[in-house]
Amino acid sequence: MSKKNYNNFFSWLWYKKKKNNNKPEENQKQNKQEETTKDGIKISKNTIIIKKRNKITENEIKNKNIQNLNNNNQKQSIQLTQPSNKTLDNQKQKLSTTSLNNNIYKSIKNKKNEHRYNNVFQSLQFSLKKTKNYLEKKIKKIFFSNQENNHLFESIEEMLLLSDFGVNTTANIIKSLKKEIHKNNTADKSEIFLILKKILLNILNKSSEKKTKINQKKPKIILIVGVNGVGKTTTIGKLAYKLKKSGNSIMLAAGDTFRAAAVDQLQIFGKKNKVPVIYNRIGTDPSAVIYDSIQAAKAKKIDVLIADTAGRLHNKQHLMEELKKIIRIIKKYNLSSSPEITLVIDACSGQNTLQQVKLFNNTINVNNIIVTKLDGTAKGGIIFAISDQFSIPINYLGFGEKIYDLQEFNKQKFIEFLFEKNKN
Repeated sequence: MSKKNYNNFFSWLWYKKKKNNNKPEENQKQNKQEETTKDGIKISKNTIIIKKRNKITENEIKNKNIQNLNNNNQKQSIQLTQPSNKTLDNQKQKLSTTSLNNNIYKSIKNKKNEHRYNNVFQSLQFSLKKTKNYLEKKIKKIFFSNQENNHLFESIEEMLLLSDFGVNTTANIIKSLKKEIHKNNTADKSEIFLILKKILLNILNKSSEKKTKINQKKPKIILIVGVNGVGKTTTIGKLAYKLKKSGNSIMLAAGDTFRAAAVDQLQIFGKKNKVPVIYNRIGTDPSAVIYDSIQAAKAKKIDVLIADTAGRLHNKQHLMEELKKIIRIIKKYNLSSSPEITLVIDACSGQNTLQQVKLFNNTINVNNIIVTKLDGTAKGGIIFAISDQFSIPINYLGFGEKIYDLQEFNKQKFIEFLFEKNKN
């Protein structure tokens, strides 16, 4: 038993010593673990600090870059505000070239406009090309062919009738032609052709002799009248353009209070020509609009007041009486100055225009006529018929839709164009 205890005692002691010997190693291990954990914390803290420092440096770099860009922009702006002599010279050269180009463009445009205005009669000639071609063939066959023509007067009569001269005017021309041939005792067809041209010119001159005297007190009032659809409002726009171009101050009066589109159309022409337009609501008494226009024209010291009127059939007596009322208003409030009454007729209407001219002239005493739509199917002879039967002067010929498509009527040129001598 003692041996066992001894053994147990020594075993216990040995175990104690061993345990005590193992404690410092465990403490060292624990210390090492603690140190490693502390180092790990330090390392992690260091990494966080390093990351923060890296972030700060990136922001600082960005800010520095922004500052550098701003400084560069400021330098560039300073350089732009204070350019060098070379850049100034280049800019001057560019400005000079652009101004030269603009001047060249303007001069070309002006030349084109001058060419256009100088050749307005050429465009009128183009409008009457069909009539021209027909008359050329007939004139060549009747007057300048080698074939004998035993029915000379019948051939001339047919030519005039088919050119819209009308029965009465054609009969008068043939009568005068026979008289002149007998007087000159000639049978030469070329001489007969020249006699015919003289007779036609005398007919047109007869109308110019009957120009009525119009009081020229300002504002001069031009009253545009006519049946529906002849182009009165369009003609007003063209006439305003032409009169303003000659140096007159213009005002337009929208006296057509029946058709809504007429007021809008006249306002468009007013904007194009840069002239004022006096108008009122649809259905207003046209005499009231004309009265307001006269007062406005006097206040602004306008040279010419052009007044539009509603289209009316010449056989409607109450509508013709309305025109009389407008004329009375003009005479009363424009110091007894009579308006210039201009009748607009459609050349394509043929012989029906003669009845229009007759009734309008009998009712309100027409002063002059504007013939429109010569670019349509018109034959041109109606101009001679009007001049022969009514002796009312024709002031303008209208053709085309452009604002400058209105030509002063030149009698000599008109005859020379239609009855041009062509022997080929």
